[in-house]
Amino acid sequence: MERLSDLFFELSHENRLEILGMLMTGPTKLTHIAVKMDNSSQEAHRHLSRLLDAGLVTKTPEGDYKITSYGSQVMRLVPGYDFLTKNSEYFMTRDTSLIPDRFMARVGELSESVLVNDVLVTLFDLEVMIKESEEYACIMINQMVMNLYKPILAASDRGVTIKVIRPRGWGLPDNVAEKIDRETLMEAFQHVELGKITQKETEVLPAFMAYSEKQVAALSFARLDGGIDYLGFKADDEKASSWCHELFDYIWDRASRADIDPVRARHLLSLERRPSDAP
Repeated sequence: MERLSDLFFELSHENRLEILGMLMTGPTKLTHIAVKMDNSSQEAHRHLSRLLDAGLVTKTPEGDYKITSYGSQVMRLVPGYDFLTKNSEYFMTRDTSLIPDRFMARVGELSESVLVNDVLVTLFDLEVMIKESEEYACIMINQMVMNLYKPILAASDRGVTIKVIRPRGWGLPDNVAEKIDRETLMEAFQHVELGKITQKETEVLPAFMAYSEKQVAALSFARLDGGIDYLGFKADDEKASSWCHELFDYIWDRASRADIDPVRARHLLSLERRPSDAP
């Protein structure tokens, strides 16, 4: 751990991180580094000497400074730490242990994502994503939201592949049961039976996620208590999309086929219990 502590110490100065970032683009002379940093040549040389001693940087026969292969590997990990530190308050309330290590090691791929701290904005973005999808829409969600039924059905009817991962034994939320019409609900079950909407179920959801071929509308990590609150990130860059796509596929491949019959029974029972329907 001593060598790791030494590495973190060398990376702890923003000027040294800035130099490493510059050198990732190619060999550079001391004077150019000093000008880009708006520092004196002596100050730039002091930082470069530390990076040389740490093995992160080397000097070419031409006198240029160049990042080493080791330094390059270290810099590939920096975006992950940057993403976590920029969103430290959010991650203090999240249980990322539910995300497989192979994905958390690549969390830097989410560095261009934008944090959305408004549930209504997230649900609006999700609805827009489904309406604008042309090829596929993949959703991992703890309960179906009222405003998603009709957009999902419409997307399915126009040929969009719909895949849903849900928790085992989910039922119709009270706020949805109070408002949804029986016709829409039965149409949703018909789409599932026809294979137009594919569902799988798992014991624990590590996150709430929704993405299409165009964007990541939502990525919300589970809270410390295991709950899902729809607060999280959205993105439209390729790295974030690939990260979400691969995590979804990982969970999908390990989830079991959803049995629609008990779900339908629970949903219909919820409709029958509406206060307005009571004698």
